[in-house]
Amino acid sequence: MHILYLEDSEPDAKLVQQYMNSVRHNFRSVRTIDQAQDYLNKQKPDVFLVDIIIGGNTAHELIAQVAKQRLSKHIVAVTAKALPSERKQYIDLGCDRVLAKPFTIDDLEQTLEVLAQE
Repeated sequence: MHILYLEDSEPDAKLVQQYMNSVRHNFRSVRTIDQAQDYLNKQKPDVFLVDIIIGGNTAHELIAQVAKQRLSKHIVAVTAKALPSERKQYIDLGCDRVLAKPFTIDDLEQTLEVLAQE
């Protein structure tokens, strides 16, 4: 799978990077919304993992843009704010799944397995 992860927390990004390297996914991590937009304008990942809060801003507009323009096959919101109403908001923006922080590598693996079958 080709996966792009927008995450501004270096420890979180490194943890996911280690997992992705172990399972040999084509993985790229970016830290800013602008970097994600640049990448998505050049390549279309199978999965776009996107942290909802990036540098004090939300990634809502980016998610809506990616969904509308189909810049990624799947979008997964990664967030500490995962109440049912918030989950619905992310799904309404265009996300296929919501991964609640803190998540385990097993949670991530299960999410990717489900998406790979869709």
